[in-house]
Formats: sequence, C-alpha cells, structure tokens
Amino acid sequence: PNSPYTEERLWYAASDGTQVPVTLAYRRTNQALDKRPLLVAVYGAYGISADLSYDPKRLSLLDRGLIYAVVHVRGGGELGEDWHKAGKGRHKLRSAEDLVDGIRFLVEAGYGAPKRVILRGRSAGGALVGYVANAHPRLVAGIVAREPFVDLITALKAGSPADWDEWGNPGLPSDYQTLATLSPYDNIRRQAWPAIFVTGAYRDARVHVSQPLKWAARLRANQRGRAPILVDIDMSAGHLGPSDRYDAHKSVAEEYTFILTISGIMH
Repeated sequence: PNSPYTEERLWYAASDGTQVPVTLAYRRTNQALDKRPLLVAVYGAYGISADLSYDPKRLSLLDRGLIYAVVHVRGGGELGEDWHKAGKGRHKLRSAEDLVDGIRFLVEAGYGAPKRVILRGRSAGGALVGYVANAHPRLVAGIVAREPFVDLITALKAGSPADWDEWGNPGLPSDYQTLATLSPYDNIRRQAWPAIFVTGAYRDARVHVSQPLKWAARLRANQRGRAPILVDIDMSAGHLGPSDRYDAHKSVAEEYTFILTISGIMH
C-alpha cells in the first residue's frame, strides 16, 4: 500500500466490439497522466501470454514519469485458446487492429500524451508494430522493433506448417491476401515515418538477420520525414538477445536511451 508505483488492468472495446485487456504500470507523481510519455508493448502470437513479470530495469523508466502499458491483443494466450484462434491465420489482422484500437483508447482515456507514444514489439510483435508504422505513422512518435518478424511472405514461403498455422500459408490465395496486407516490409511507401530503432541478431535462428536489415534499408530509402531510423545488429547474439549479462545491460541501455530521447524525457 505504500508503494509509489501503481498497476491497473483496464478493458477497451476493439473495432468489432470485443473487450480487450490492457495492463498499466506507472509511478505516482504530480505530473498529470495525459502529459506523460506512454510506452506500449505488444506480442500477440502463438497463444503466448505477454510477460507481466517484475523487471527492476523498467523502474528507471517509471521513475522518469513514463507510463508502461501491455496491450493483450488477440493472438496471444491471455484469455485461452479461443483468444489465440481469434488472432491467428486468416484472422491475424485482428491482432494489429486490436493494437491500434488499444493505443487510441489509452490516449483518449488520458494515459499518455498523444505525441509522446512509443511502441515496442519483439519477434512476432514486430509484425504488429511494423503494421502500425505503415498504416498509422502519426499514431506514435517512435517504435522499438527487436528482432522483428517483418518480411512475412518471403519468410513463410520457406516456413514450416507450424508457422503457416499461426500466420497463414502464402501459397493459398485467401491467406496471401491477409499476409500481403499485414507484412511490414511489403507495405512500405514514401511517407514520413516515426523514429524507429531496429535490432537484429546474427545468430538468430527464428528471425533471420536479413529481415530487420532489409526492412530498415527500405524504410530509410522511403523516409520523407526527419525522424531517425536506427539499426543495431549484434554479431554474437541469438533471438533472445546477448547471453553475456553486460552485453545484455548495454542492449537495454541503448533501447532506453532511444525511448527517453524520442519521448522527450532526455535531450
């Protein structure tokens, strides 16, 4: 009861009326919530529930006034297998649409300033944040995409039936249309992109390092704004990041520097 930190669980209506949960954490201060930066994290795939475990490193963001939110979009496992099925395969766009609806809900509800929203997705979550960058570039000020799954069609053509079950089979016309709409790499066009921090790992066996590299290169070639598109490739790490704890701390520090800078906390 004496903790300076607050946690909340809210529900919002997605565009089809489905109630979607979102978890919030922030430090109580004199600063109004609607003036603070907002960091929105998402995963939403393979029936995996978004991690809500305690992370002491994250306190450095909360102590600076940032609001941290996890949007539990369909495709994850938070509400059982039906929740997973509602956001996979031919329904995969629902995961991305839930994310867009969640960001709008949080800002309209007074959690975070509209121009200080940062979006974070890793691996499969990278597909969702990449979709937002393409379809709603003005919705966020910055995006962190760690080992992002962004070249969906090319990767899935060489993928396994397990991946086809989750995302769809690009060899089937109905699945291909969904993938073509969602795939971040295939929907890049000339526009002003938000600031983007992309990471990749040379030894990544799940998301090949070529995906973040080619995505970032194409984003840069089509950037019509002034926001930076930064790339960090770790030549020794795998899909889950560096195994050396000091390298892991350095990786977090780089990400947090980006978040604090783009959100206006650090200049």
